[in-house]
Amino acid sequence: MEFSLAFPMEFILALRLAHLDFPKRYLKTSYNEADLVDEILSSLDGSGILLEINTSPLRKGLNECSPDKDLLERYVNYGGRRVCFGSDAHSAVEIGAGLE
Repeated sequence: MEFSLAFPMEFILALRLAHLDFPKRYLKTSYNEADLVDEILSSLDGSGILLEINTSPLRKGLNECSPDKDLLERYVNYGGRRVCFGSDAHSAVEIGAGLE
C-alpha cells in the first residue's frame, strides 16, 4: 500500500477547536454564552489552536456553517486568523455537501 501526505505534518497535527456553537445543532438557531465564547475566542490567537469551520449544518437543513458568521467575525476581531475545515462526513459523498 502506498501512502503520501498531501499536507505538511504540522497542519495534520494541529490542535483545533470544533463545534463552538454546538447547541445550534438542536436549537436550529444561534445560541451561545457570549462572555464565555468571547473568552475562548480571545484566547485562541497565539495559542496555536485553529478554529474549525464545520460544514455539517449545511447538510442538516441549516443555512450556515458552524460557527456562524457572527462568531467568525468575533474571532477575527480578537485577532484570530487561523482556521481549518471539517464536515463530519461519514461517507465520501457527504464531504463538502451543501457548499455551492
